[in-house]
Amino acid sequence: FAGGALSTTYLERVQVEHIVPLKDRIHGENEREVKDVNFRNILNDGKDYALADGDAVTTYPITEPARNLVTIEGAVYRPGKYQLEKVPKLFDLIMAADSLRPEAYPNRADITRTHPDKSLEVIHVNISRAMAGDASDNIRLDSLDAIRIYSKWEISPHRNVSIHGHVLHAGDYPYADSLTLFDLVFKAGGLQDSMYRSETFLPRADLVRLNPDGITKKTIPFNLGSLLDTLPGANQLLQPDDEVVIHSIDMAIVRNDTIEVRGKVKRPGKFHLTSNMNLRDAIYLAGGYTEDASMLQAEIARVVPKGMGEDSLVYIRFATLPDFTITLAQDRPRTEAERAAEFQLQRYDIVFVRPNPEFKLQELVTLDGELRHAGDYALKYPNERLSNLITRAGGVKKTAFLLGGRMTRDGQRVNVDFERALRNPGGSYDIILHEGDIVSIPKSPNSVKVVGEVNNPGILSFIDGDDMWNYIDRAGGVTDSANYALVQFPNGNVGKHGLGFFSGDPTVYDGSTIIITKVPPPPPRTEGESLAITIKDMFAILTSAVTIIYLASHFTK
Repeated sequence: FAGGALSTTYLERVQVEHIVPLKDRIHGENEREVKDVNFRNILNDGKDYALADGDAVTTYPITEPARNLVTIEGAVYRPGKYQLEKVPKLFDLIMAADSLRPEAYPNRADITRTHPDKSLEVIHVNISRAMAGDASDNIRLDSLDAIRIYSKWEISPHRNVSIHGHVLHAGDYPYADSLTLFDLVFKAGGLQDSMYRSETFLPRADLVRLNPDGITKKTIPFNLGSLLDTLPGANQLLQPDDEVVIHSIDMAIVRNDTIEVRGKVKRPGKFHLTSNMNLRDAIYLAGGYTEDASMLQAEIARVVPKGMGEDSLVYIRFATLPDFTITLAQDRPRTEAERAAEFQLQRYDIVFVRPNPEFKLQELVTLDGELRHAGDYALKYPNERLSNLITRAGGVKKTAFLLGGRMTRDGQRVNVDFERALRNPGGSYDIILHEGDIVSIPKSPNSVKVVGEVNNPGILSFIDGDDMWNYIDRAGGVTDSANYALVQFPNGNVGKHGLGFFSGDPTVYDGSTIIITKVPPPPPRTEGESLAITIKDMFAILTSAVTIIYLASHFTK
């Protein structure tokens, strides 16, 4: 029913987890048991095994690996697994693998043998003698033998030579018995090109060679120019691990052929100095001026060649900088004479293009709320004041609530008296605006908020002329835990007032908030303080008792 046994099934053991049928169960004995059945006998004899209701049948795979094989790897043409019966001896296996590769190491191969108890043994043989038919090395193979044929390069690695420095293809190259110093320099490339060769230090290059101890090294200088010109005696044979170092002309010449452009240019930085570079060329390389560059003044800092004394720097100031629009308008290119007439740059020159102090982008201020034309406005001039900008916005609407006006700068509120600012333009209350300021004027709220320690907190309608206590009374009066009052006016200012008989009673404006604070709880008593208070109370009681006794005895007399 399950489709038959797989080819990998182990037939000698099929396990049946058996449940004893109801009629056959005996109290106190096993009701579930495991039976191992030889399925091969069932296939051969035809005598089946009867199953019962609830039985579970499990088959197992073959676990034993193939044993009639040997393996060869390494310096042969066809490494892999081979049938033991066809390659009974080592020579037979090597020939079945299409023989040894040329780089095979002739003096040794290793055979790893697996014994029945899984222990390993390594047998060393001489490949040369095995291939010659020597019985002591051409041994008979066993099942699961693994043969390793070594390469000469595993035993003795490839030897290289290397070249570094001012060449196009620096790195390691294979060593050959006939490889010469000229051969290696030629392979590294570049030195046959006249332009590249002009940047090379020809009087000397270095050959670094291992000493006979195989650890330390010595340096053998040679004349690279003579080698490249193939002069007699300049060339020589190389040895394994030789290293050749070619030097650049910069090693012998101290130079820094650069200039630098800083300030208000589009790509400030350092640039390579050409022989005829002028100020116009440098600014071209720096991407031209930025829009806020000053065209009236620039400076060049120049190093005096005589040395780094107190006067080693010279500042050259220009009245005007090159105008690129004139150059772009010309149809013809500039002649060499015209270029030479302009200011020529030297090594280490630093050009400073200064900013235009009069250049400034628009500075925006936002007007919001009850204005005739709310929105963003650009300041017309430095130090423009609040009243002027509100006038430019058409003034405030009739519904505007100036006492509740708000102004924020850099995310923080600025307390401004809008009524006084608009009443007296240019006065001390008329604040000067900055870029990013936000001015908001709300509608009249016609309400006053009373919160905190009152019996009926909430929002009350505004009555012109009412003072603080009028609103507190309308909120049900203060509670027993009331401490003092804070009156927060619409412009952000806050006044503190007591709640006693002789305390102030300020007039409250539309949009204000009255906050009645709570008496803070007393600080917790310490253990020492409790004892002191107890003693104090005891003395007070004793004093009262003595007084009563005295008065009683006095009236008795």
